[in-house]
Amino acid sequence: MKQWAIYNYPFEKEGSHPVLIISNQSRVGNDAFDEVNGLLCITARPGKIRPYHFILDEADGLERQTAVRCDHVFVLERKLIGAKRGEVSSRMRRLHLYRKILEQFGCPPS
Repeated sequence: MKQWAIYNYPFEKEGSHPVLIISNQSRVGNDAFDEVNGLLCITARPGKIRPYHFILDEADGLERQTAVRCDHVFVLERKLIGAKRGEVSSRMRRLHLYRKILEQFGCPPS
């Protein structure tokens, strides 16, 4: 598992959806930790994009545009994380995504 990678996850309320892993790599890479943090991803539908969404797409290895919900961090059980779907590999896209997350939690940009 890797930070910034997108995997399948069976969310309790939302059902099965992609999840973007945001925990740092030292936690993600250590199997002694049973839980990691992630952001819910949903299909990006025209007219349904919200200010708290960040859009991922084919550049991130996904088949279609996907909205990352940046205003709520989920605690995920490592054992339930499924197959890899993609990865935010571009440093610039990671920076824009990181800024969106900070914005949603009221942290001013530096």
